[in-house]
Amino acid sequence: MTRDQFLVLVTPVLPECPVPLIMVTAIEVIEDFVRRTSAWAQVIDSDVTFAGVSEYQLSAPAKASIMDLQAVSVGGAPVIPRPMLRIAKESSNWATATAARPSHYEFTGSGNLVLWPTPSESGLQIDVVARLVPVDSMTELPDAVMRTYRFAIADGVKSRLMLMPGVDWRNEALGVHHGERYEAAISEAASRTISGGSTAEHIIPPVKFG
Repeated sequence: MTRDQFLVLVTPVLPECPVPLIMVTAIEVIEDFVRRTSAWAQVIDSDVTFAGVSEYQLSAPAKASIMDLQAVSVGGAPVIPRPMLRIAKESSNWATATAARPSHYEFTGSGNLVLWPTPSESGLQIDVVARLVPVDSMTELPDAVMRTYRFAIADGVKSRLMLMPGVDWRNEALGVHHGERYEAAISEAASRTISGGSTAEHIIPPVKFG
Protein backbone atom coordinates (compact mmCIF):
# COMPACT_ATOMS: atom_id res chain seq x y z
CA MET A 1 0.00 0.00 0.00
CA THR A 2 1.41 3.38 -1.03
CA ARG A 3 0.99 6.61 0.87
CA ASP A 4 -1.61 7.83 -1.61
CA GLN A 5 -3.57 4.59 -1.32
CA PHE A 6 -3.71 5.04 2.43
CA LEU A 7 -4.66 8.70 2.21
CA VAL A 8 -7.69 7.75 0.10
CA LEU A 9 -9.04 6.01 3.21
CA VAL A 10 -8.66 9.13 5.38
CA THR A 11 -8.70 12.42 3.48
CA PRO A 12 -12.29 12.28 2.17
CA VAL A 13 -13.57 12.81 5.73
CA LEU A 14 -10.62 15.01 6.79
CA PRO A 15 -9.99 17.27 3.76
CA GLU A 16 -8.64 20.14 5.90
CA CYS A 17 -6.14 18.05 7.86
CA PRO A 18 -2.53 18.40 6.69
CA VAL A 19 -1.12 15.27 5.08
CA PRO A 20 2.06 15.26 7.23
CA LEU A 21 -0.09 15.19 10.37
CA ILE A 22 -2.14 12.32 8.96
CA MET A 23 1.00 10.28 8.27
CA VAL A 24 2.58 10.99 11.67
CA THR A 25 -0.66 9.93 13.29
CA ALA A 26 -0.68 6.78 11.16
CA ILE A 27 2.69 5.71 12.60
CA GLU A 28 1.44 6.39 16.12
CA VAL A 29 -1.68 4.32 15.49
CA ILE A 30 0.32 1.48 13.93
CA GLU A 31 2.56 1.37 17.01
CA ASP A 32 -0.47 1.27 19.32
CA PHE A 33 -2.12 -1.40 17.17
CA VAL A 34 0.84 -3.77 16.98
CA ARG A 35 1.74 -3.36 20.67
CA ARG A 36 -1.79 -4.35 21.66
CA THR A 37 -2.22 -7.15 19.13
CA SER A 38 1.28 -8.46 18.27
CA ALA A 39 0.10 -8.30 14.67
CA TRP A 40 3.46 -7.41 13.12
CA ALA A 41 5.70 -10.49 13.11
CA GLN A 42 8.34 -11.52 10.62
CA VAL A 43 11.51 -13.53 10.27
CA ILE A 44 14.51 -11.37 11.15
CA ASP A 45 18.13 -11.77 10.08
CA SER A 46 19.24 -15.22 11.18
CA ASP A 47 22.52 -16.35 12.71
CA VAL A 48 24.33 -19.63 13.27
CA THR A 49 25.47 -21.21 16.52
CA PHE A 50 29.05 -21.07 17.76
CA ALA A 51 30.23 -23.78 20.09
CA GLY A 52 30.48 -22.44 23.63
CA VAL A 53 28.48 -19.27 22.89
CA SER A 54 25.05 -18.89 24.49
CA GLU A 55 24.18 -15.24 23.73
CA TYR A 56 23.38 -13.86 20.28
CA GLN A 57 22.52 -10.26 19.44
CA LEU A 58 19.34 -9.92 17.37
CA SER A 59 18.94 -7.16 14.79
CA ALA A 60 15.56 -5.66 13.97
CA PRO A 61 14.69 -4.41 10.48
CA ALA A 62 15.35 -0.74 9.79
CA LYS A 63 13.01 1.64 11.63
CA ALA A 64 11.61 -1.14 13.82
CA SER A 65 12.39 -2.58 17.23
CA ILE A 66 11.79 -6.04 18.65
CA MET A 67 8.97 -6.22 21.17
CA ASP A 68 9.29 -9.95 21.85
CA LEU A 69 9.77 -13.24 20.03
CA GLN A 70 7.10 -15.42 18.49
CA ALA A 71 9.21 -18.44 17.60
CA VAL A 72 12.82 -19.62 17.74
CA SER A 73 14.37 -22.71 16.18
CA VAL A 74 17.92 -24.03 16.10
CA GLY A 75 18.94 -26.48 13.43
CA GLY A 76 15.27 -26.77 12.44
CA ALA A 77 14.16 -27.82 15.94
CA PRO A 78 11.89 -25.50 17.96
CA VAL A 79 13.27 -23.94 21.13
CA ILE A 80 10.97 -23.17 24.07
CA PRO A 81 10.99 -19.82 25.91
CA ARG A 82 11.98 -20.09 29.58
CA PRO A 83 13.55 -17.53 31.95
CA MET A 84 17.14 -18.30 32.86
CA LEU A 85 16.36 -17.61 36.52
CA ARG A 86 13.83 -20.44 36.49
CA ILE A 87 16.29 -22.77 34.77
CA ALA A 88 18.91 -21.86 37.39
CA LYS A 89 16.52 -22.90 40.15
CA GLU A 90 15.69 -26.17 38.43
CA SER A 91 19.14 -27.25 37.25
CA SER A 92 22.23 -27.33 39.45
CA ASN A 93 24.57 -27.27 36.43
CA TRP A 94 22.66 -24.71 34.40
CA ALA A 95 25.67 -22.40 33.99
CA THR A 96 27.91 -25.10 32.50
CA ALA A 97 25.37 -27.30 30.67
CA THR A 98 25.96 -27.82 26.94
CA ALA A 99 24.05 -29.62 24.20
CA ALA A 100 24.23 -30.02 20.45
CA ARG A 101 20.81 -28.34 20.21
CA PRO A 102 19.54 -26.03 22.95
CA SER A 103 16.07 -26.68 24.34
CA HIS A 104 15.18 -23.27 25.81
CA TYR A 105 15.75 -19.59 25.20
CA GLU A 106 15.27 -16.22 26.84
CA PHE A 107 14.95 -12.89 25.06
CA THR A 108 16.42 -10.04 27.09
CA GLY A 109 15.44 -6.40 27.01
CA SER A 110 18.81 -5.52 25.50
CA GLY A 111 18.01 -7.52 22.36
CA ASN A 112 20.02 -10.62 23.24
CA LEU A 113 18.83 -14.15 22.54
CA VAL A 114 20.14 -16.47 25.26
CA LEU A 115 20.16 -20.18 24.39
CA TRP A 116 20.25 -22.99 26.97
CA PRO A 117 22.00 -25.34 27.23
CA THR A 118 24.92 -23.57 25.59
CA PRO A 119 25.37 -24.94 22.04
CA SER A 120 28.20 -27.45 21.76
CA GLU A 121 28.17 -27.39 17.94
CA SER A 122 28.89 -24.60 15.49
CA GLY A 123 27.04 -23.86 12.28
CA LEU A 124 23.46 -24.69 13.26
CA GLN A 125 20.96 -22.25 11.78
CA ILE A 126 19.16 -20.00 14.28
CA ASP A 127 15.80 -18.86 12.92
CA VAL A 128 13.80 -16.21 14.75
CA VAL A 129 10.30 -14.83 14.17
CA ALA A 130 10.08 -11.53 16.06
CA ARG A 131 7.13 -9.37 16.98
CA LEU A 132 7.99 -5.83 15.91
CA VAL A 133 6.95 -2.28 16.68
CA PRO A 134 7.83 0.88 14.72
CA VAL A 135 10.37 3.31 16.17
CA ASP A 136 9.67 7.03 16.48
CA SER A 137 11.79 7.83 13.42
CA MET A 138 9.92 5.42 11.14
CA THR A 139 8.81 7.03 7.89
CA GLU A 140 7.33 3.96 6.22
CA LEU A 141 4.09 2.04 6.37
CA PRO A 142 4.91 -1.60 7.16
CA ASP A 143 3.09 -3.59 4.52
CA ALA A 144 2.91 -6.67 6.76
CA VAL A 145 0.45 -4.68 8.88
CA MET A 146 -1.23 -2.52 6.27
CA ARG A 147 -2.19 -5.25 3.83
CA THR A 148 -4.44 -6.85 6.47
CA TYR A 149 -5.34 -4.02 8.85
CA ARG A 150 -5.36 -0.89 6.69
CA PHE A 151 -9.02 -0.15 7.44
CA ALA A 152 -8.47 -0.57 11.17
CA ILE A 153 -5.44 1.75 11.04
CA ALA A 154 -7.48 4.27 9.05
CA ASP A 155 -10.24 4.15 11.69
CA GLY A 156 -7.67 4.78 14.41
CA VAL A 157 -6.19 7.72 12.52
CA LYS A 158 -9.59 9.26 11.83
CA SER A 159 -10.61 8.86 15.46
CA ARG A 160 -7.50 10.53 16.85
CA LEU A 161 -7.61 13.42 14.40
CA MET A 162 -11.34 14.04 14.71
CA LEU A 163 -11.08 14.17 18.51
CA MET A 164 -8.22 16.70 18.52
CA PRO A 165 -9.29 19.87 20.36
CA GLY A 166 -9.31 23.26 18.68
CA VAL A 167 -9.02 22.13 15.05
CA ASP A 168 -11.32 22.89 12.13
CA TRP A 169 -11.86 19.21 11.36
CA ARG A 170 -12.93 18.18 14.88
CA ASN A 171 -15.98 15.90 14.81
CA GLU A 172 -16.58 14.30 18.18
CA ALA A 173 -19.46 12.03 17.18
CA LEU A 174 -17.69 10.64 14.14
CA GLY A 175 -14.41 10.42 16.05
CA VAL A 176 -16.03 8.29 18.73
CA HIS A 177 -17.60 6.11 16.03
CA HIS A 178 -14.25 5.44 14.34
CA GLY A 179 -12.65 4.87 17.74
CA GLU A 180 -15.17 2.15 18.50
CA ARG A 181 -14.46 0.51 15.16
CA TYR A 182 -10.73 0.69 15.87
CA GLU A 183 -11.09 -0.92 19.29
CA ALA A 184 -13.23 -3.70 17.81
CA ALA A 185 -10.55 -4.36 15.19
CA ILE A 186 -7.90 -4.56 17.93
CA SER A 187 -9.95 -7.17 19.79
CA GLU A 188 -10.36 -9.22 16.63
CA ALA A 189 -6.68 -8.95 15.68
CA ALA A 190 -5.56 -9.92 19.18
CA SER A 191 -7.78 -12.98 19.02
CA ARG A 192 -6.32 -13.92 15.65
CA THR A 193 -2.80 -13.57 17.02
CA ILE A 194 -3.59 -15.94 19.88
CA SER A 195 -4.94 -18.48 17.40
CA GLY A 196 -1.93 -18.00 15.12
CA GLY A 197 -3.78 -16.39 12.24
CA SER A 198 -2.57 -12.79 12.07
CA THR A 199 1.18 -12.75 11.80
CA ALA A 200 3.32 -12.71 8.68
CA GLU A 201 6.18 -15.17 8.99
CA HIS A 202 8.15 -13.84 6.05
CA ILE A 203 9.89 -10.60 5.22
CA ILE A 204 7.72 -8.06 3.44
CA PRO A 205 9.36 -4.76 2.48
CA PRO A 206 7.65 -1.66 3.91
CA VAL A 207 6.21 0.99 1.67
CA LYS A 208 7.72 4.49 1.84
CA PHE A 209 5.47 7.49 2.45
CA GLY A 210 6.33 9.17 -0.82
